[in-house]
Amino acid sequence: MPKINPDIPAASVQYFSNARGVYYLPSLESEWKKSGYLPRMDQVAGLVLWNLAPGGNRPGSNPLEDGLGFGASTPDIFVGANPASIWRYYDEDDHRKGLSELKKLGINCIRTPLNYDIYQRDPTSYLNNVKSFLKVCDEYKVRVQFILWDAEQNLEVLISDDAYSLFAAFGINPPVEPIAYFSDGSDAIALSVDHPRNPYLSFAGSAAFFSDYAGDYLDAVASSVSGYQSMWCFDLCNKPVDGFYDLVVSSRSRLNQSLSATNIKYTFSPKDGLNIFNDTGYLDNGKGTGPSGAFGIEDIKRFSSIIDFVSVPFIANNDYAFNRYLNGAISGTTLQGISKPFMVYAAYDPELGQNLNSTLNVLDTSSVGYFSDLGLVDNVFRFGISKEKSGNIYSDGQYKDLGNARALLNEASSVNWYNRRDLTKVLRLKQKEDGSDGFLSGVPSTLTSLDRDVSPSAVEHWSYLKDYYVNTPTQLESVIKRVTGASNTFKAPFTSEYSDSITHNVLAASLHSNSLEENLNILYNFNTHFPALSSYTFSVNGQDWQIINKTMIIRNGFLQSLSKFIIDYDSDTVPYAELRNSVYDPNPIPHYEREELIELIEVMTNPYRHVNRNPTTTRLADLTSTKAYEFADAIYGIANSGPDFSTYYDTYYRDFVAQLQKCLMWIFREGKIYPDFKVVSDSFLNSISFASSSLSAIEVYGSTPVAGEAYAAESLSSLQSPTYTVEVYDPSSDSWASTFVFQASGAGGYRQLVGWQTTGPFSGLKDYWSPSGSNAPCHFTTFGLSGIARVRIKSIKGDGFSEAATVKVFPSRSNKTRQFTPLAVATGYEFQGDVYIGDKLWLEFKDVNLTVSSPLFIFADPFKPARPAGLQDYSGETRMDHLSLSGGQTTPDLNGSIDDTSWRTINWGYSGSPTVFSSLQPPTYFGPGIHYVSAGLPIAPNSTYYIDANAYIIGGFDCASGQSSKFIGRGVISPGELYSRDFIIAVKSDPSFGSNNPQGGVEELSHFYGNFGTSWSSMNEYARTYNENQPEITVEGITTTNQHFWGNGRNIIKTFNHCKLISPWTFNTDFFKPSQGKRGGSVLVKNCFGLIGDDGLTVMGGAWKTERHHRNIVMGSMRTSPFYSYATNASGAYYTVVKDIDIYSYGIPGLAVTPQVGSFSRNTLFSFYNDEDVVSATYTLGYVNGVFENIHVEGGDGHPVYFPLFRLGNARGPGKYNVPMTHPPCGLINNLNFTNINVTPSSFLPSSLSMSGSILGLSATALPGQNANYQPFNRPQDLTITNLKINQNPDTFLLPDNVNDYVSWYEPLSGTNSVTDPTSVDGSSAGIIFKIT
Repeated sequence: MPKINPDIPAASVQYFSNARGVYYLPSLESEWKKSGYLPRMDQVAGLVLWNLAPGGNRPGSNPLEDGLGFGASTPDIFVGANPASIWRYYDEDDHRKGLSELKKLGINCIRTPLNYDIYQRDPTSYLNNVKSFLKVCDEYKVRVQFILWDAEQNLEVLISDDAYSLFAAFGINPPVEPIAYFSDGSDAIALSVDHPRNPYLSFAGSAAFFSDYAGDYLDAVASSVSGYQSMWCFDLCNKPVDGFYDLVVSSRSRLNQSLSATNIKYTFSPKDGLNIFNDTGYLDNGKGTGPSGAFGIEDIKRFSSIIDFVSVPFIANNDYAFNRYLNGAISGTTLQGISKPFMVYAAYDPELGQNLNSTLNVLDTSSVGYFSDLGLVDNVFRFGISKEKSGNIYSDGQYKDLGNARALLNEASSVNWYNRRDLTKVLRLKQKEDGSDGFLSGVPSTLTSLDRDVSPSAVEHWSYLKDYYVNTPTQLESVIKRVTGASNTFKAPFTSEYSDSITHNVLAASLHSNSLEENLNILYNFNTHFPALSSYTFSVNGQDWQIINKTMIIRNGFLQSLSKFIIDYDSDTVPYAELRNSVYDPNPIPHYEREELIELIEVMTNPYRHVNRNPTTTRLADLTSTKAYEFADAIYGIANSGPDFSTYYDTYYRDFVAQLQKCLMWIFREGKIYPDFKVVSDSFLNSISFASSSLSAIEVYGSTPVAGEAYAAESLSSLQSPTYTVEVYDPSSDSWASTFVFQASGAGGYRQLVGWQTTGPFSGLKDYWSPSGSNAPCHFTTFGLSGIARVRIKSIKGDGFSEAATVKVFPSRSNKTRQFTPLAVATGYEFQGDVYIGDKLWLEFKDVNLTVSSPLFIFADPFKPARPAGLQDYSGETRMDHLSLSGGQTTPDLNGSIDDTSWRTINWGYSGSPTVFSSLQPPTYFGPGIHYVSAGLPIAPNSTYYIDANAYIIGGFDCASGQSSKFIGRGVISPGELYSRDFIIAVKSDPSFGSNNPQGGVEELSHFYGNFGTSWSSMNEYARTYNENQPEITVEGITTTNQHFWGNGRNIIKTFNHCKLISPWTFNTDFFKPSQGKRGGSVLVKNCFGLIGDDGLTVMGGAWKTERHHRNIVMGSMRTSPFYSYATNASGAYYTVVKDIDIYSYGIPGLAVTPQVGSFSRNTLFSFYNDEDVVSATYTLGYVNGVFENIHVEGGDGHPVYFPLFRLGNARGPGKYNVPMTHPPCGLINNLNFTNINVTPSSFLPSSLSMSGSILGLSATALPGQNANYQPFNRPQDLTITNLKINQNPDTFLLPDNVNDYVSWYEPLSGTNSVTDPTSVDGSSAGIIFKIT
């Protein structure tokens, strides 16, 4: 594995390189014995338990009345070791025992917290304890780093938050930070939580705190530590936040007044952990190739003058990542002018699957010292759902992880600190058995009685609490933060039965306790551990549903947690994809496979959905509470059907497991190539029959037609590209396989241009928009991959590629980027490069005989589906074969001749007088070759039409009767050879259809001559207004080209997957338009490609009140908005989700503004217009709840992106420029979030209002005639634009200080500034935010 930056600077940046340290909290065994191995709670926890316990199980009387001493001020609170309790319950013997165990493993330094809260209660006792501790450290020759202040906090307590909330009426709340320090035991709050902030935030930032309290404390601490050899350094603050900054600086100055003559050092621990997902403000690795990702530079700069060395956290689970972060940060620190020594304060986290041996080797090679969390284990009684995150050594000298203990012991041989005789022998190391001896800490099981002589004051407490903690009443299992039996077991059995508390957390039990291989064995035997839901008894309500709910929670948690661990779905974790979706991304899993898994996870987590499609609940509510049954017909297909529900989710879990296994294959493959990535044993790989070759299989498709007895498809020779050949390397035969390359040239179409599109500031686009001669051709090929393949491309034009040939490959974002390199061959030059499954690549070549206007598209799809059984071979049928001529239908002319007006006899029909068919086309297979289907071949419902690879259909389908049917395969549909652009316009413009077209729009008539159109049919009278009987067809893998209207007829297709649309030549060639008729459902366009001449993604709308999802799309935008919606009536309850989109833009701003009708041009990046009538515009009408995330927009051929950024708001929609307004354009645009949008190389700085972006508001209130209860606003509001980069050199983001350069706040009716302008009085309340993170 190559190292990104292996050169550590030779300057003094390596400090205490033999340091092998741990974060240190002692095991407070002496106090646990006094407590009978049970925690002692505070007043709130005691009262909660007493009140919630059932009467028969309620011991004693009210704890506030029986003299047991529960109270917020009692010194008796004890929940185990935390930064406060280690000083409140200090016992020298605990430290001797703990340090002795550390020394055996070669630990030579510790990092431990001081605590002001305990000091202020009893200063003398506290300081004596500090001195005693350092004396013991001197004896054991262990150096100490004291954490002086601590800005980090974890308020974990013994009782659940829900339980605390029950007592709000009594004025009792969970522990919070007090408003003052007193000597009456306020430290009890610090004692009762897991990790108390020290000092409390409200005091850290006050000058009074330092002058009245902290100064004297620092003087006392300095005096107490100065005489001990073990006193090495102060961490001035752990993870400082605003409020601690001044305290840190003042404390360093105050301490140095007393300690300047000593060798005591100073550092601090940056607050940012391994946040490698945001480059902004982070140190570079010194070579300009990526951020170190380890810490925020501003805090380092802020404190660099007062510290002696830099401490940073570095956690990664492979050598590749660890080397990059470590060495990059060292050199990056030096380059920032911070010439300080360097250490790592958090070097290991077992929860991330990190390998300690590998980590130690990297640190040793780099000569860098460290601290880890592999110190002592304390908690003898486990609470909550989390595993002990720190510690490896139990108080009986055994180890939680024997392998880690061995790693530390082996590494100790390189540390010249201890004599070897001080180290234990490897053979003496002993693994703690899970659940042995009752608890995991090595102490005895719960005592049956407590000796009053040992702890007189604890006896009553212990007797009272034992009935709660040990014999927990059923009613309290979810109140006490303890899993039933958690003290007796460390691993959860993965069975489908849910025998423990509903709060049991599979993430902790599986990933943190099991080894990775144990979890993978569960995954690869999923059905054994998690039987199919169809095997359960099902009913909507009651216990049956609760059982199903429980098992779904378990399997959801397991799959989701393992997915996060493997592919870094969650940016809060740092597994194998340390820089997911960035150019630094080392994750070997292809973008397509990862995004498929993320989509499956989102079905489970419902981040954007109004309807919970995975209706699990920790409240054990009925299924009906999740809305899943309210919309069961839309989601599962059959309303109120248990079997259909189980089938849906059994299929879902099957697909989820299969996709997770696909992703794992890439990790396994990487481990075979690079040992640093090896995460499982060879024996495991053998057990699942893994072979790296399984990811390099290819599928190249034949193009020769197969002739039948009565029908033969035409040869493809006339469609073959005269410009390119493409071959794919097949490792199984060690040969190159040729894949058929089509040429599409806009047959029947023509470029529609106006002067301003090729002149003025946009003249640089002229050669692309209007090349000499006819339409510039496009070339495309499709083949199948299991994973990765080598591809070579040759030019067969002239003498082939010359030595000067270049290629631009799009997408150019993150790990979608592919490189093609010119190689000299016998016949000149060829280009070679690797492609991955799911790639949709756009290649623009420049050479002697080639320009960018003749691109090549490569589609590396998953393997094509198998041909379903029961399909008949296509044998030349057309619409004529199905029309009922005997029923009065006229013979249509399907040839598309404009001069011959007999084409009007096609007779689409209308309500009450539909087209009559005698039959519908049965399920059919179309093989390779050209098939002249002509327009309107009527399909049947619930049928499959398989258009095989290199099948080329001239014509299209009438889908009016095709409910729930499918088009699958890898073939092509091309209507343009029969139905020219002129013909389509004639259909659209013919006035004779105005009176007998109840559909209400000529677009449907025009699209009848496209790929997927509709007519009125006697078998299913199709209409736009159908609510519950739209066809809802699925299209997968099909390419459409030479189409002169929309990508498909509207209100027809529910799902597009792996589809392509190549029709850039004319107006009206919009992208795919999905639609669903059932309320509560969803539509989906994903893994698709488009090169279009008009509107892009129809991201909003949804007259049928459904969710709309567009994911992983590559699109070329030749003219108008890539993201648009011009008609409203969306419902506020449903989301539109647009994620992972790459736009290659040759578009321009568009027409001038026409304020007299309140309309702007549609040519903009995001274009959403509201134009509702005053009366009809209810609160839910408008564009609401939108997520636009991870979008890359690049200007074609190196040009700027000429589109304005936004045109949102209340204005007339495009096409209404010259239509007088009859009403104000009403409606709401609300809750739209635009995140991580990159415009490259730059956004076009508008020079006029017509070229500017605009966010238009009509009114901040209801208009006359509107009901204010339903429509209180008529403007955009609550828009959040985050990380919208508008320039690459230098990096520039759209922010409040430059937004007015790109966006106008023009209000079209009054001609004044809009009620959306954040700087205006009215606009300041609109909630429109521009920011970076």
